[in-house]
Amino acid sequence: LDDAKSIDAINEIIADSVRMSPINLMKSIVTFNAFDANDYHSILGVGAMGVVAADSYSYGAVINTGFSLKDIDVGVRGYVNSLSGTDDYDRFSGVMLGTSIHAKYEYNSAFVRGLIGANMTRFDISNVFNGNKSVDNPIGYSVYGAMDIGRRFDLEEGFYVAPYAGMVMDGVRILHQKETDYLWRFGSDVGYTFSALGIKYDY
Repeated sequence: LDDAKSIDAINEIIADSVRMSPINLMKSIVTFNAFDANDYHSILGVGAMGVVAADSYSYGAVINTGFSLKDIDVGVRGYVNSLSGTDDYDRFSGVMLGTSIHAKYEYNSAFVRGLIGANMTRFDISNVFNGNKSVDNPIGYSVYGAMDIGRRFDLEEGFYVAPYAGMVMDGVRILHQKETDYLWRFGSDVGYTFSALGIKYDY
């Protein structure tokens, strides 16, 4: 701030700073949520995950479980992540704990699917402004969800495409600031599936 040459420069620094505008700490969380809101796999297992963005990255472990009820597949996921990022002025890190649940119903190649998740992140950064005073190591909270409708088209040799349209929601809160976004989305799953020795594989 001491090097700012004008009021506009001061306002820009304040708007971009994670210390003065703590909602900026949640940008890396929103990026992670966008990736998780696209994962509808309900295979039982433990694995690793990582998300790299322009100014942040996160990595950690995930555990999945799932079950099927006739035409409905249900999955539950839990994860823990370590994250790090910067606002070009300061660096920060944090630890995230979260979970999500998703379900998919398919009938005659058409499908409807939905997901809802939530996480909590404790950030490692000092002197963050909460509207009245500075605090250390704030905690951010996030809720996100998605819903899609689409149709699967089976091609030759086990390949398939499944275009879909839907909406995604993301709400974040930290200290005295919060934001909620609703966005339309369009996309397609592309995959390859086959069975061997009674086990189904889907990539």
